Amino acid sequence: MKNFLEPDKTWELFGIHSQEQFLNSFVTIGKFHEKVPEEIVLDYEIVERLQFYSYYKYALVDDAFARATKIFEAGVNLKIRSLKLEKEKGFESLNTKIKKLENFTSYELYKQWNHSREIRNIFAHHESNRLFGSTLLSSFVYFVNMINTLFLEKSQVLKHEKTLKELQNDTIKFEKGLFVMKYKEKKILIWSCIPYTISTNIKKNISLWCFHPVYKVNKLSNLNDFSPPIILSLVNVIIDNDILKGNCIISKNEIEIQSTNKTENMFQYEIYNQTMLNAKTELKQLYWTVLEKKIANEVSKFLYQNW
Repeated sequence: MKNFLEPDKTWELFGIHSQEQFLNSFVTIGKFHEKVPEEIVLDYEIVERLQFYSYYKYALVDDAFARATKIFEAGVNLKIRSLKLEKEKGFESLNTKIKKLENFTSYELYKQWNHSREIRNIFAHHESNRLFGSTLLSSFVYFVNMINTLFLEKSQVLKHEKTLKELQNDTIKFEKGLFVMKYKEKKILIWSCIPYTISTNIKKNISLWCFHPVYKVNKLSNLNDFSPPIILSLVNVIIDNDILKGNCIISKNEIEIQSTNKTENMFQYEIYNQTMLNAKTELKQLYWTVLEKKIANEVSKFLYQNW
């Protein structure tokens, strides 16, 4: 008789050696705002269970994710029904359904829904021996976010995007230059800081920032030679001339960003730029691809945490 409660050894490759460790690391619990229908919330509980049981059978990760994409489609159906939009005769594709919602959200969010539809289509039909497994783990958060956005009012979405754009415009002087970042009693030389998103609940005044350090290396030979960006959630951001201040949500420390033209800082920045210039094009392209994916994942996690 099979032991259905024997952990799948695949998880050991990820450093997982207990059920509790797995739960804390890889199960995405549903987080939904108050306007998400109860049937969607309850349906996602099945996704949570499937994720949990993948501890005993690794391939169940794919089934859990496929279920999440189906809940997204179910959410589209409920949104259409709540708006009392006319139903087409015969079969309606998910593409057609989302098209109906185009005028009830922003253009940017409509594009994201279409991207979710494309992912949903991949998982609409089972294929033998196809296994995405761990590559899907960060995407559960993305789909929870997409399900949540289906039930936001258009006015709320547009206000969110407008507020973010205003913040980005107000801080455009910090997008590229040379700055000293004071954080945790340290001074870090950076060449850019950009706000990538804000909380959907604008009243919280929380934003997600990416700070790019000027690191001290003379040669870039592999990805490990690149210093990772500093990504922080900030509250109470204030801009005063060439100074930006805010409070870090997690560490509770204050940060301060100020432009610099000190000779030693300028010299370090010149070395950094020359090192980047001398690096192989393929390596730099790989670095930016990895970085863009990292930032996208951090944005997704930020939105998820602030529903």
